[in-house]
Amino acid sequence: MSDILIGSAVVLLAAALFVAMDALPIFRCSVDQAGVRVRLFGRVPMGHVPLEDISSVEVRSLWELFWDGTLFQAAYTGPNTFRKNVVLFRKTKRPRILGPSDPVGFQQDVLRRRQLARGWSRRAAA
Repeated sequence: MSDILIGSAVVLLAAALFVAMDALPIFRCSVDQAGVRVRLFGRVPMGHVPLEDISSVEVRSLWELFWDGTLFQAAYTGPNTFRKNVVLFRKTKRPRILGPSDPVGFQQDVLRRRQLARGWSRRAAA
């Protein structure tokens, strides 16, 4: 009887941690002039994708990524389990899956910064 209680408690604790990790902002994503940065708890650098290396940005769920095969090819840093994710398709490396708190706003910010970076590179070349 005690084995059943302990086993049930462990399963419930694991499920609670799984849901809590999706709700807590463990990985923080930000966009600046150099590119997209991912930090653990906002302090420890976990990854950087330069804006020049991004070919496209899409918002998708893990289910959609599973069915089109991107989930198995991609490198992911803190994807959302129950919410949509941002997928950065890169020119030189495999895609990167990120889990920002506002995926659509983050996608728009990356696209805007990428457009600004292209404008600045054209002006510098002229």
